[in-house]
Amino acid sequence: MNARPSDPAETADLRALARYVAALHVEKLPARAVPLAKLALLNLVGSLAAGSDARLNPARAAFLEYLDGFASAPRVTVPFAGRRSHPQLAALVSAVTAMASHTDDFSPRARTHASAVLGAVCLAVGEDRHVNGRELLAAFIAGWEIAARLGDAIRPGLAGPGAEFVSPTHTPAAAAAAARLAGLDEQGIAHAIGLACDMGTGLIGQAPSQTNTLRTPLGASLGVYCAELAERGMTASPNALLAWRRAYGGDDAAPLDEGIDARCILAEVGFQLKPYQFSTGVYGLIGGLQQARGEHAFTADEVEAVDCWISPGMERVYGVLVPRSQAEAHFSIGLACALALVRDEWDLVDVATVPNPDATIRRLTAAVRLHRLPGSEHLTALTAASTRVEAAIRLRGGRMITVTPAPPPPIVDPERDGASVRALFRRRAVAALGDDRATRIETTVERIEDVPDVSSLAMLLAEPIRSSGRHPPG
Repeated sequence: MNARPSDPAETADLRALARYVAALHVEKLPARAVPLAKLALLNLVGSLAAGSDARLNPARAAFLEYLDGFASAPRVTVPFAGRRSHPQLAALVSAVTAMASHTDDFSPRARTHASAVLGAVCLAVGEDRHVNGRELLAAFIAGWEIAARLGDAIRPGLAGPGAEFVSPTHTPAAAAAAARLAGLDEQGIAHAIGLACDMGTGLIGQAPSQTNTLRTPLGASLGVYCAELAERGMTASPNALLAWRRAYGGDDAAPLDEGIDARCILAEVGFQLKPYQFSTGVYGLIGGLQQARGEHAFTADEVEAVDCWISPGMERVYGVLVPRSQAEAHFSIGLACALALVRDEWDLVDVATVPNPDATIRRLTAAVRLHRLPGSEHLTALTAASTRVEAAIRLRGGRMITVTPAPPPPIVDPERDGASVRALFRRRAVAALGDDRATRIETTVERIEDVPDVSSLAMLLAEPIRSSGRHPPG
């Protein structure tokens, strides 16, 4: 079959992206870029440590079992698993570990969990190719830039059919990072990105029913796969990027290469931390409930009910009140409200243990009531507008407290928030790894640009986690 004639402009856009990835040098980046990348990588490693308890993260256990039966070359480390595998599978397990436990970060500009996917790819392929720390940083930042630019190019689709898409940018971005680490030239990187556009997950028609455990992590695995295919000479259609963009309702190609040689979007916009083990759509409600608890000094025993007014889109994703599984727990507006009314902080075990062993948490979860937010009938997809929540707490005696949702977690600024990111890493990592090992990992990531071979970091991640002593019953 003859290929469809290529679009010259779109071919140029793909070449521009590939040229940027191939030519990126850490030394030429804005001052904020490298500190942000290191904080994102550190946060990812903390997320991997926190999510590596297979009893709390059954998706990881399933993938490890699959990996053990897969006839693959044991080329690279599977973090905190005591195993080695093919880079494609190691990247998949790492991304699943971070994503399924909901302890990673989020990149609103890229419309995906960029650090989980790109970090998993960089750790696996970087170790396999014995790259130095500067090269790992360059690939991570280049992939983040591709994800953000692709996200900008399809953002208009959020107003139309594309509103249903979720995590569409991760596979091409992962392919770009893997191709850079594999040493491919500009043409090879372009083919890797193009192949990834053919294989991307997060398709519009699938979005309402996709399995969260697979949707985004597959981007890491497929990205490595596409880079390896391109390295072996497989070529992509020059129209692949155009077809991918149009599938998500993106009609304007300008964001793909506008100012690409002068800008670094990671340095401009940063990433969003996830201090709670829930999807970010309920973070504003969590913060508002915690603030109300502090200001009005009531106890959990005084709470009779929590009324939440939400949109149809919000209800579709977060409408589970009493979770029946660990997967539902991470999206349960009921459990999120209950924990926020009792604690300021909690661990993965508090979310992933179903049913929750605390009788007060169970009672408060069942006390949450959902109502339709007036005027929200048209907000059927999960967009920024649809995540608005109004809430009120009913106390014994009839007292009502209006809840003002808090702003979402701030986009990380390296100078302002560096200490907070490091503290969150230590809170998650020390319990799983011990203080000495956590400190050595933190020091290595902080000095990653001086590491001659990132295999030394992989060695620190090789051994399994230690038991925290806190496990779900059963």
